[in-house]
Amino acid sequence: MKAFLGWLPGAATEGDVPADPALAALVDHTAAMYAQAITDSTRAAYARRWKLFEEWCETRELASLPAAPETVMLYLTTTVGTTAYSLPTIRGWVAAINRVHIEAGAPAPGLDPGVTLLMRGLSRSRRDRLAPPSVSALKIAEVRTVCELLDRHARRPIDVRDRAVFALHRAGLGDGEIARLSLQDLEIAPARALVTVRATKRTPPREVILRHGPKTGPDPLEALTQFVELRGTDPGHLFVSSAAHRHRRPLSAKGIYSIRHSRSGALAAHSERPELDEVIDVLGRNDSEVLRDKALILLGFAGAFRRVDLVRLRWSDITLKPNGLLVMLRHSKTDRSGRGRSVGIPRGQSEVTCPVRAVLAWRARCGQRFGAERLPDLPCFVRVGRSGRLGTDPLTPEALAYLVRRRAEQAGLEGRWGGRSLRAGFISTAADLDIPLHKIARQSGHATLDSLIRYIRTDDPFRGNPANRLGL
Repeated sequence: MKAFLGWLPGAATEGDVPADPALAALVDHTAAMYAQAITDSTRAAYARRWKLFEEWCETRELASLPAAPETVMLYLTTTVGTTAYSLPTIRGWVAAINRVHIEAGAPAPGLDPGVTLLMRGLSRSRRDRLAPPSVSALKIAEVRTVCELLDRHARRPIDVRDRAVFALHRAGLGDGEIARLSLQDLEIAPARALVTVRATKRTPPREVILRHGPKTGPDPLEALTQFVELRGTDPGHLFVSSAAHRHRRPLSAKGIYSIRHSRSGALAAHSERPELDEVIDVLGRNDSEVLRDKALILLGFAGAFRRVDLVRLRWSDITLKPNGLLVMLRHSKTDRSGRGRSVGIPRGQSEVTCPVRAVLAWRARCGQRFGAERLPDLPCFVRVGRSGRLGTDPLTPEALAYLVRRRAEQAGLEGRWGGRSLRAGFISTAADLDIPLHKIARQSGHATLDSLIRYIRTDDPFRGNPANRLGL
């Protein structure tokens, strides 16, 4: 970039730092402003594409910087006869090569008329090829199917088991005593549970009673009862390894301690409540991963958001209003200057698919973990660990795409699912309902209707067909 500014008065030679400190600072500031002309993700993509071009030139002993237009033409021609690279990908290569040259103060070879004509030829050579299959649209019916699945799996068996472990520990049982329990040691009634702790060489037998807790606190009896109902009538050890393990084995005292240690570290929160009560309460609620995924899918669908915009959201960008949520997009693909755009998310008609309800439930879980003061500065959608620990780094666009694909496949939906499925699903559903395109574009943020139309997936060519109204 400083080479590009080398013509400035006071610079000794092109690319050198000016001798005047004030001018040198101005050069640095100008370079920083120039760098902000493209987003970090675009710059990273350019860097990857440039590295490929640079390596290709090195193996053929051709200059990459500055590169002759003929060198770029040879590089682009290597794609002829292959289906590995689409035309937009090839255009991205040219853009990356041009950008590096401009920032180095060299002419952009991609602007040469010869390269322009070659790109036109490459475009024509691909016209008769089948377009690559597009990502399937997750329409409202599919969204409802996914949400119903998430609601059915909102409580994981391992969470029910671990909650019972904490309930027994809260009642005074040690790790070894919990590990030695069997179903025969329990006598459960509606109002209480009698737990018989067997004698060891060092300790005599004893009995412990679990009762219902207060309405505002954890319920140890409920936790134990739910686990026993889920576990079944197997007369063996009460606590065994999770179903994810190949061989389900009785948990040892060390295994019980490991559960308590990992869960306490992951789920203990910024709260005045005792740690045991907090963990029992969280384990008795819906799984954090389910809460996150449902909120992400419904918010992404209702807002027709791009996946990169969705993962950039912070809790300070979402405001609760009487009619729903107001989401502030501070940057987007069609908002290069960063003016920002507000998107309204209305309340849903069904509890199953209400995006406002889902987002608030997920926010409550995040607030329980991080505290109200810290929450506004954190990303909305973060990683959830195996133990339920919430991370503080945002999901990547690739992780979002995997999440959507995983949940759609778990629901038994057939298609090519990915990060754009939510955006395409909203646009396609709205088009099926004959909502005017300009209103759809207002929600999705499309600058042109031509780009909007590409997102519409029509599974029934006769729906809304204008030929039906011509009196044929």
